[in-house]
This record gives sequence, C-alpha cells and structure tokens, in this order.
Amino acid sequence: MANSPWNNNDLAFAPMFSEEATFVLNSNSQLSGTVECCAFPIEDVDPFAEGDNISDIRAVNLLVKKSDWSLSDKPCVGDKFDIGDGEKYKVYSVVPEQSWWKLVGRSY
Repeated sequence: MANSPWNNNDLAFAPMFSEEATFVLNSNSQLSGTVECCAFPIEDVDPFAEGDNISDIRAVNLLVKKSDWSLSDKPCVGDKFDIGDGEKYKVYSVVPEQSWWKLVGRSY
C-alpha cells in the first residue's frame, strides 16, 4: 500500500502560523502566555434580524497548534486573548482539528 499524501502534512501548513496571540486563561487569571497562531476574521456571519447588522462586536477564528499550546491541558471557553489588532477577545468555541485547536473568539 502506498503512503497517503494526506498524512503527516503539518509542515505544509507551518508558514500560516506566523502571528502571535497573547492569552490569559479563564481558569487561572495569573496564567498567561504568547502562542504562535493563524488568525482569520469571520466575515460570513449572517444577522438574525435587520437591526443585528449594526454591532461593534468582532469575531475571529484562531488556529493554534496543539504542540505549541503549553499553558494548560487545552484552551477553554472563557479564555481571553489579544492578537494585536486593538481588540480583546474571549474564546466561545474550542474544536480540536487535525493537529491544532480551532478557537472562535468574540470581542468584548
């Protein structure tokens, strides 16, 4: 059987993880640190009603390699982070994917 090209391809994604996020953990506000990541603004959020499109709240998808996450067992809902764009975010979703955590954050 031939080797699958879809296995062990983490190096192909390595250049995408060029940003940094500074985290403060919800479970221990004294524990903080900076982690390399890949950040994507969420631009396809549909409003529920016409008035919902007027909001200052921003959202972001953040990918953090599991091997780079050393602050706790895993990221948790309520953890806070800053990606240097002038916004502060709180994690409201944590999804394990391939070899990274997909975090969705909302500004506060």
